[in-house]
Amino acid sequence: GQAMQIFELLNDRGKKLTQLESIKCYIMYRAYTIPNDDERAKKEHIEDIKKCFTNIYQHLHHIMDKTYKNFNEDDILRYHYVAFEDWANQNDYRDVKNKLKDIFYNITLIQELKEKAKSFEKSFEIIKDIIDKVYDDKNQWLKNLYILDRMATFYPLLMSVHNKHPEILEHVCNYLELFAYRAFSVSKMRTDRGLHSFYTLAKDIRDEENPKNILEKIREIINKQFDSNEEDNFSKNLKRNDFYNRNNGIDGRYILIKYENNLQSDANEKRYISDLNDIITSSSKNKSLSLSIEHIVAKNFVKKKDDYIKIITRGNGISQETTWWKGCNLSNYDENIFKDNFLDCLGNLVISQSAANSSKSYKKPQCKTWSGYLSQEEIRKMIDENKKHGDKWQSDYPFTVDEIVDRRKKIVEFAQNYWSHEYYSDDKNRPDITKRKPLI
Repeated sequence: GQAMQIFELLNDRGKKLTQLESIKCYIMYRAYTIPNDDERAKKEHIEDIKKCFTNIYQHLHHIMDKTYKNFNEDDILRYHYVAFEDWANQNDYRDVKNKLKDIFYNITLIQELKEKAKSFEKSFEIIKDIIDKVYDDKNQWLKNLYILDRMATFYPLLMSVHNKHPEILEHVCNYLELFAYRAFSVSKMRTDRGLHSFYTLAKDIRDEENPKNILEKIREIINKQFDSNEEDNFSKNLKRNDFYNRNNGIDGRYILIKYENNLQSDANEKRYISDLNDIITSSSKNKSLSLSIEHIVAKNFVKKKDDYIKIITRGNGISQETTWWKGCNLSNYDENIFKDNFLDCLGNLVISQSAANSSKSYKKPQCKTWSGYLSQEEIRKMIDENKKHGDKWQSDYPFTVDEIVDRRKKIVEFAQNYWSHEYYSDDKNRPDITKRKPLI
């Protein structure tokens, strides 16, 4: 006991022990202090416990090596506790170390202690398997959920499903991706929204033999997280003029990638943007191939003092006005109108490779070389159409606020259908969520 206390207080790294290290220390203390008449058997059990922790750290190393995310071993310990231990309330899984120590204190047989250590090992192995599946093309919904980077709420549930009903893992991830993008990415809800409900379900799965009941409970949990105004809020957030400022990371790239891949699917091309390294910019081995959000009308032009922004906003004279200007009832032009209403809105954004974005950011839309992405091809077609069939001023300024408004409408309509609230509604005739295409 004294040796254990010294180890906890003074370790060779000179910093506080992780909870996993502290738990390992306590397990070894219990292993040596639990009475056992057969010393040879006791030594074998102790060696088996040591092997469990060797395997745990090997799994952890594999996880850290495989994923770009900074996995915390104590987080995995908490996920294990939530998914596979008995707990009563939130205070229990917020105090995992002490709750586990209580469990070990009440274990009186070294064989039981070894089995508990093996259960830890199994949980780390499950997380390792889940991360491996992310990189497997057979698990596309899990890959989608991983890309969104909102997994902490769901790991215990995924662990339980993987352990008890692995055949529905993809179906579960389909529901969770729908919830994560609507709630966390677009509506910016707290990332612990629904956490206790998902944690409770994770614990209860061990007693659930019918996988259909699990899926139904997930649908019910999602439905309860949203009030009657949620659909309007989802659309309003997509239509916000400052969409880019709120979503200039993976959340913004994600919808633009999905929109691009949907166009590919509709055209039967299926040349999907799907490489994890390219999608998750920070981990791309080739930064020029990593993906970024491109402003079609670049920010640079807003700062210039010429008439370009003025003309694409209101037109080039009383008889040559944009449709938006005609309908907005503004009498005087203000130089901030475009910046405040269009620069960072969804309609002025498109997915692009970083190198291509950098090379053309200083050019006007009609002077840019648009890539093979179909979402960029749409822009080129808009420009060509106005050059050929528009008025003289539209030929010179073929991409205006009207095209931005049209693009935003198309992308928002896609999002409303793809992440439709009807998938989790109480309507018995709701659409079949398995018909959704992963699109990444």
